[in-house]
Amino acid sequence: GVQVTNIWKGVFADLGVAQLQTLDGERVFVDDGEVFELNIPLEIKMRPLDVAAGWRFAFGRVSPYVGAGVTFFTYEETAEGNDPDENVDESKSGPLFLGGVDVSILSWLHAGGEIRYRQVTDILGLGGVSAEFGEDNAGGVTAAVRISIGR
Repeated sequence: GVQVTNIWKGVFADLGVAQLQTLDGERVFVDDGEVFELNIPLEIKMRPLDVAAGWRFAFGRVSPYVGAGVTFFTYEETAEGNDPDENVDESKSGPLFLGGVDVSILSWLHAGGEIRYRQVTDILGLGGVSAEFGEDNAGGVTAAVRISIGR
């Protein structure tokens, strides 16, 4: 991602793209809460794109920050032997909250950590197993450790 800092009195802009997450599994059938495996391979791909703004505070070498914005989330689900209309390809947006801290190691080198919370509802739970178990939020909490270069 990219973060443009100190736009005005500690205000920053943030653009973040998470690595495409691919999960392999299999189709299942649920009957009265019992799960039956169908031995049909399934692939799920998810990718969030985050756009946010926030405030950064400077306390010597330590620089905590908080921000909020929107996440644009894509969700794809494909299975072997599916007709194209049976696959899932959805995009939704939702709120994003983030917070973190950077520590200056050198004037141009920083180490830090960050937590992001995304909430993306109505992308799951429209049918199938996610609807059966009442799961409708593809968001959640992510944490990252990073090294930054710049002033």
